[in-house]
Formats: sequence, C-alpha cells, structure tokens
Amino acid sequence: MVDRPARDKLARGLRSYLEEKVTAFDLDEVVQESEASQDEAVRVTAGALWYHYDDVKDHHVVADKPEWDYFHRLLLLLESDGELEVRRTRTWTPRQFIAIAFVVGFAAAVLFFGFEQVGVGAALVCGVASIILSRWHVHSAYRQDCEGSTLIPFGTFGEIRRARRSVAWFKKRPYPSALAGRQIRSPIVAAVLMLPWLLLWALFGPLVLLVQSLPEATTSFSVRVPTAQ
Repeated sequence: MVDRPARDKLARGLRSYLEEKVTAFDLDEVVQESEASQDEAVRVTAGALWYHYDDVKDHHVVADKPEWDYFHRLLLLLESDGELEVRRTRTWTPRQFIAIAFVVGFAAAVLFFGFEQVGVGAALVCGVASIILSRWHVHSAYRQDCEGSTLIPFGTFGEIRRARRSVAWFKKRPYPSALAGRQIRSPIVAAVLMLPWLLLWALFGPLVLLVQSLPEATTSFSVRVPTAQ
C-alpha cells in the first residue's frame, strides 16, 4: 500500500535535512514518526536513514557522494507511487561455524576447568573473536552494498527509470563540495566513546557468539511502479 501523507512527510524532512534547513534531531523526529506507517517504503526508508545520522549529537547533514546519491534514490521512491517489495532470507557462512566452535570451546573449558579458573579469560577470548567476526560481517556486507550501491532501494536500473518517469517534478541536487570531509565527530572521540561498549561486548562474548551462530539475514529489494493510465 502507498501511504501518501507519510511518504510526503518523510520526503519533506529528508529534503530539508539535505538542504541544511533542519538538523539531525529534526530529521530524527520525522523518522521516528514514520516507523509506524503501514507503507513498506516508508518503514524501510526510515530504518535506513537511522544509520546515516547521529541521534546523540545534533548536526547538519554529513554525507559522502555515495550516501548523497543513496538519499536521492530514497527520495525518488518516496515521491513516486512505487511499491517496495522486500525479500528477506537467511544464509549460512563460515562465520556461523567459527562462532559455534568458539561457543563449544568456551563450554568445554568451563566444564572441565571450572568457571572460576578460566571463565573470565575464556569469555574475553570469545569476546575478541566475536568482535572480529562482526567486523568481518560488516566488511562483507559493505562489499555487497557497494556492488548494488547505485541501485538500492531499487532492484534494477529499469525500475529507477520507470520511477523517474512517473515523477516529472523530481529533482536531484548536485553533491555540495562543502560536504566533502565533513564529520560528525573526530575519529579519536568516536574511538573513546566506543571503548566502553567494546569492553562490555568482550565480557559477554559467549552470549554474542550464540547470536552470531545463527544464519545471517540478507535482504533484496524491488520496486513495482504503477503503469500510467
């Protein structure tokens, strides 16, 4: 279904953010309100945008060229009447078998030597392994996104062309040179803020590995654009 009011509201919020008329906190309000829509395109767009701004520190738009193009494809979807179809599947990768091996090793070490003897150390080893597996997964997912980076959330270039023809008023703004190199916070500050989470993650490594032992979810998209009458 197409929830036209919700699409228009989210599209206005995103355009205002890209034009630096509003900041990340303003966009976040619109994104949170949009998550309740029954329109798949609205929900997916809102969920995707959440990863591209900071909801702790307010800021103007931060985006590199690929992100800028991605935002405009999301706008094209929202401003058209195209219906988004999402297919979710789960697949096994070597990462799941590695995670299972570490979980079994942790359980065996605790069983034979006792938690007081090896529990904390083994948990930290599992935590480090879990973080490495997570980074491996992120890198793999990033490579897949790059391969389809000129399409998402569409499935083919044909879908993009049909959507573009259906909204003659659609306009894509050129990438502003002022955004090149803009950051939300410095890499050093980001690393300091991440450190407590990494320590907590390492301590609860076996539990995280249990989750990582499940098949990984993969998502593909297609957009069905209604034929003009």
